[in-house]
Amino acid sequence: MKIIKKIFLILILFLVLSPTMSNAVVSREKILDYKSEIYIKEDASMIVEETITVYAEGNNIKRGIYRDFPTKYKDKLGNKYNVKFEVLEVLRDGEKETYRTEKQENGVRVYIGDSNKILTPGYYTYTIKYETNRQIGYFEDHDELYWNVTGNGWSFTIDSVEAIVHLPDNVDMSKVNFEAYTGSQGSTEKEYIANKNEYYNTVTFYTTSTLQLQEGLTIVVGFEKGLVHEPTIQEYINYWFEDNKGVLIGFLGAAIIIVYCVISWYMVGRDPKKDIIIPRYNPPEGLSPSEVKYIDSMGNYDKVFEASILNLAVKGYIKIESKEEKILGIKTNKMTLLKQEKTPGNDLSEDEMDIYNSLPKEAKLEYNSLLQGKIENMQKRQEEYLSKEMNGKMYSRNIGKITIPIIMSIITVVVSLFMIGEFEAFFDTFIMVWMLIFTVIFAKLVKKRKLSKIIIIFMIPFLFSEITGMVALAKSVGLGMMILELLLVIINSVYAILIRAYTKEGRRIKDEIAGFKLFIKTASEEEMEVQTPETFDKYFPYAYVLGLENEWAKKFENVLEQYNYEPTWCNGMDDGSLFRATAFTSAFSSSFRNSISSASVHPSSSGGGSGFSSGGRRRRIFWWRWPEAGGGGGW
Repeated sequence: MKIIKKIFLILILFLVLSPTMSNAVVSREKILDYKSEIYIKEDASMIVEETITVYAEGNNIKRGIYRDFPTKYKDKLGNKYNVKFEVLEVLRDGEKETYRTEKQENGVRVYIGDSNKILTPGYYTYTIKYETNRQIGYFEDHDELYWNVTGNGWSFTIDSVEAIVHLPDNVDMSKVNFEAYTGSQGSTEKEYIANKNEYYNTVTFYTTSTLQLQEGLTIVVGFEKGLVHEPTIQEYINYWFEDNKGVLIGFLGAAIIIVYCVISWYMVGRDPKKDIIIPRYNPPEGLSPSEVKYIDSMGNYDKVFEASILNLAVKGYIKIESKEEKILGIKTNKMTLLKQEKTPGNDLSEDEMDIYNSLPKEAKLEYNSLLQGKIENMQKRQEEYLSKEMNGKMYSRNIGKITIPIIMSIITVVVSLFMIGEFEAFFDTFIMVWMLIFTVIFAKLVKKRKLSKIIIIFMIPFLFSEITGMVALAKSVGLGMMILELLLVIINSVYAILIRAYTKEGRRIKDEIAGFKLFIKTASEEEMEVQTPETFDKYFPYAYVLGLENEWAKKFENVLEQYNYEPTWCNGMDDGSLFRATAFTSAFSSSFRNSISSASVHPSSSGGGSGFSSGGRRRRIFWWRWPEAGGGGGW
């Protein structure tokens, strides 16, 4: 039994250790010597000849080796930067060898060897000769080669590396400077020795220790300017267009979109001819303040609901009471709407009638859930009513026309990203555009919130995230692509505004409104003397909704003093002294609007988090040089 147990244990140990032994065998394959000769030509191109001696045992190196050469980079602005790579010769042990190239995500892979032949274990020396360009860096006082000799992607150890840089014949070797780095990507180790040879115009580097897996040699050689050709501005431009064809096609697409927008605007987006604007002493007859604002702004709902409440007040349907309170030492006005016993007549528009019928007998303009729901529903119904009544009759937003350039823009972006090889960035682009739109909408909502300061504080990290995301996206897709995307956003935004057009009737009303606004802004004091306090009350809601309430009050300052005017539709807004129209109007406008907002918006809606944050995948940012590029392995 003891013998059987020993045999059994030996078998178990053999099975456990066999993978380790196998790995030990695999690890014997390596690169014994890696020699690279780099010839810098006067036209700034380079001929590189790499001689790689390997030991193969049929584990990873079965048919031969492969070598990866990155050719696609990005400049400091994220634009595409493509370098030339042309294989000139491939040898194995001094004889021509079969090879094939295969495109990679960021370059080319060269497979050396015959796929139908298996190598016998032993030593092999491979020579790869190729030509490349755009590898020289140009600085104010010198030019420079910054070159990763081996690449950091080899799956074998490298016993020794020798790199010889052949400079142009007319170089002044006394002005040549050099250094190198060894180790993994980003390493600053300097396990090497180097020397200059003034007779042959060369700089030679030797590693002094074995390079482990994923380690390489990077060299830097600086020399005087003028030895090699530096591209002209025109050549840089030509390179950019050649490298960034997708962006160029994108701008061509943007030009086509602009042409479509101009033609479309010319056909359906132009307003009827405007008449001569003359001052008018009253707003358009038969239109409520809400309708006047909706026509004048083509559907802007800002201040419309408040103006309707104000119009109901000056007509005697409700009374506004204001009471000053102190909250945390800060004075604030609390307003209450008191419904008056009056039968609605023909002097109310349909939306004003709905608001009057929907209001409770006493509505305190401070948050409570019941009043919030009522006001929100009233506002929704009013906006729907005005949109239905005005859109198509007074003006047309031409929504159907807007969708066409949007679709064209999406197609342009998709095609451009696909051509520059950054199709995955389409989702990032969509997110950033959505965030931009969200920010604009949110900024508009801030104006309607009493706690706007809290919202602004909340928006700071959100905007910071958006800016950070925009910068990351610009580095990912390139500055040119980023400009294209912003251009398309601007084109569509401007088009959406310009394509809206007034009807003939809408143009007539618009001109009458412009005349009334001109009267408020330019009427002299003599003209205002014929006005009465009743005129001030009657048209105050119109001035308020048009944003001219203070100008309107100034016109009536002396008139109202003469009549010892006190508003019957509002009390509690003065300080007990003589009534002054401008002071009353200024205090009333700010406190009234804030009160309406407080009544219709839950306090929690003006703060808190949005549940959305920017972020995403970290992307590698390639520059125009090869410090961490390339590598290879066996196949």
